[in-house]
Amino acid sequence: MAQIHDERDEVVNEDEEIASIDTLGAEAEPEKEPEPTPVEEDDTPEKYKGKTAVDLIRMHQEAEKQMGRQSQEVGTLRKEFDTYVQAQLVTNTATTETEEEVDFLLTQKPLLTELLRTIQR
Repeated sequence: MAQIHDERDEVVNEDEEIASIDTLGAEAEPEKEPEPTPVEEDDTPEKYKGKTAVDLIRMHQEAEKQMGRQSQEVGTLRKEFDTYVQAQLVTNTATTETEEEVDFLLTQKPLLTELLRTIQR
């Protein structure tokens, strides 16, 4: 007797076989448990541990205020120092001019003495 082969049935059967092989492979492999992530070392400084976000914000604002005060103080001290240096320069210049005048008169003393003798005669 002759057998009739239907090609459509074979294609369907192959797909079913492939699907069943895939499910068998999935069933055969046990589910992999997610690997635990390594715990990172906490490098938070002691003074920040246990602080809430509000505490950290307050600490940051206070630090900014302190830096502002210190910056202002440094600016004021620089101005005072500049004023002091300028005053010292003026004082040194005036002292130098006075010394030069005195030196001029001292160096001219013999000439002046001679001139006075000549006039008195």
